[in-house]
Amino acid sequence: MSVNTEVKGNTSGNLSGADAAKKWVSRHFMYLLVNIVQSQKKWSNETNDEERGAGCLLGMLYFLNPSDSPQFIPQITSSIFSAISSNDNSASRLRLLAVKSLSLFIRILAEENIHCVGANLTVFTVSLYPIFRLTQNTENDMTIKCAISCAVSLFHYLVDNREIGKKMIPYFHNVPFLPPHSALDPFRKVLLSKNVDLDSLTQYSVKDPPVDRPHTLAYSGRYEEKLRGRLRILCQLMSHESVEG
Repeated sequence: MSVNTEVKGNTSGNLSGADAAKKWVSRHFMYLLVNIVQSQKKWSNETNDEERGAGCLLGMLYFLNPSDSPQFIPQITSSIFSAISSNDNSASRLRLLAVKSLSLFIRILAEENIHCVGANLTVFTVSLYPIFRLTQNTENDMTIKCAISCAVSLFHYLVDNREIGKKMIPYFHNVPFLPPHSALDPFRKVLLSKNVDLDSLTQYSVKDPPVDRPHTLAYSGRYEEKLRGRLRILCQLMSHESVEG
């Protein structure tokens, strides 16, 4: 049965066209997603085709049932990270589509299970790191600026909302660090106000302790342990990426 035939069949009942389309996409989401991922591999050297695939993924997400979203985390994050970390310096629109897809997917996932978002927060956050490393060569690229703005907005969504933020803040302690980008400074301040300090790994240097706390062995040991913990998380992520590759 073709897509048109099945959707028309559904609309002949009580479902509207949009509801019928959502039902069809939800039912065939894995099949469609696998085809997008496979197409991305074939299109790895064709930016326009990669953009088409990223655009398809973004469009599909609008039809994704929140209750189905957790099962697609590995495939969707892999597809999005592949687009964001593209080696093509001119692939600004591709990266923007990828960031928008990740933002939408996380919001959909949060509707179903906010703790599922928290359990995968480190992976989601690290997948956005490449966006914040691009500005050295793309200072005048408005598309990249839009991608960065979208990523920052997503971070704020996860902590500014009282109900969501209350549940998400503990998970941010597991994020290794935030990229040293000025667009993230307001978000850092929000985290600091909630006792989460993700400035950079250099913050744990025992050579420069806070003014209001003396340089003691207890101080250095505590922060050294935090550094070790974050490095362990990074090693786990790198090991996972090696296995995936």
